[in-house]
Amino acid sequence: MRYDTIIIGGGLTGLTAGIALARAQRRVAILAKGLSRLNLNSGSLDLLGYDPEGNEVEKPLDAIARLDVSHPYRLIAGEADLGQLAAQARQLLSEAGVSTHGDAVANHYRMTPIGTLKPSWLTLEGYARYESRKLPWRSVTVANIKGYLDFPADFVAGNLLEQGVTARTVDIAVPELERHRYTPSEMRSTAIATVLSRKSVIPSLAGLLNSNSAGSDAVLMPALVGLADEQALSALRSLVNKPLELVATMPPSVGGTRLHTQLRKHFIALGGTFVLGSTVTAGSIANGSVTGLRAKNFPDQVIAADNYLLASGSLSSGGIVASYERVYEPVFDLDVNCVTGREQWNLASVYDDQPYMRFGVVADGHLRAVKDGKPIGNLRVAGSVLAGNNAVRLASEGGVAMLTALHAANQLLADK
Repeated sequence: MRYDTIIIGGGLTGLTAGIALARAQRRVAILAKGLSRLNLNSGSLDLLGYDPEGNEVEKPLDAIARLDVSHPYRLIAGEADLGQLAAQARQLLSEAGVSTHGDAVANHYRMTPIGTLKPSWLTLEGYARYESRKLPWRSVTVANIKGYLDFPADFVAGNLLEQGVTARTVDIAVPELERHRYTPSEMRSTAIATVLSRKSVIPSLAGLLNSNSAGSDAVLMPALVGLADEQALSALRSLVNKPLELVATMPPSVGGTRLHTQLRKHFIALGGTFVLGSTVTAGSIANGSVTGLRAKNFPDQVIAADNYLLASGSLSSGGIVASYERVYEPVFDLDVNCVTGREQWNLASVYDDQPYMRFGVVADGHLRAVKDGKPIGNLRVAGSVLAGNNAVRLASEGGVAMLTALHAANQLLADK
């Protein structure tokens, strides 16, 4: 089958662009080499949490002007309304069955796996989030699942105490998890969530939370409910007689897995083709256009489309590769923005603004990839493979993923 667009990468960027294109009746295929980093997501998406000096950002759209001109937001700002793209992103999530709180006008605060607060853009329904650093509770019960080690309940309670909230920790022994407790590999978040999301288990879990939270204003528990959709969490919250909020856990993440699952299902329902385990090894370029791709699992076949979108991720995902000699993009050997001299790739302190975090592919304002200084007409680039974004320091990964994906999709739709 001939596709209008082939997307390389099945993470948040690829799925966002794929859904936007498929919704417009385009024939789209996503080639994904493996599990997405989205499965590690905390349950929140960040637009811009900090400025380049490390100060918290209250109004992310206003703060974008303070970013370096090489940042992806600045790159597309001349061609796109970032506020409108942010609204489109939230609407896209809603259409995929993902309910979120937040908007791009002002950040809220999400709770981290150790009980601290960080500024964020969108947070999944049911996850702990607040409009300010002053928490609305005087006392809370932090309820962990007995035997679960990826949620440091004592750290959460300690950090809540520093914020003026009295917190007590309890371990909940859910009978349906008893046999799992003796097999450490089965006490991971996704395995536990599979059990706790069962309709037959939810009333029992709610009863345990109720009986162990007397005297508290609210209950916090690790995000171990709602692996497939929001129904299990909604049912549990309706049975708990106090406000119940989920706190993100150490990876793997139930919220991130659900987010990835629902976006992928929505993309497929719109008619998109999602090919998992398809590593793209090379792309051919002639006369300023991509003519086809080769993939590891289709070694003798050229995969062709009218347009292509590179959403392969950053250094950590293999979208950019660093050897001893150079930093390069492995599929098309596109132009990469990086400092010369390996000794300058990183700084001494782990807390410094590390140069390698901003390495990535060069693109123009229409997100056309650049090779040998010239844009490639039918190849767009989006997400963390783009140069100029230190997503950890700026807390901007989700926003860059979705906003550049939507801008790239809009550009592709405008081409026809």
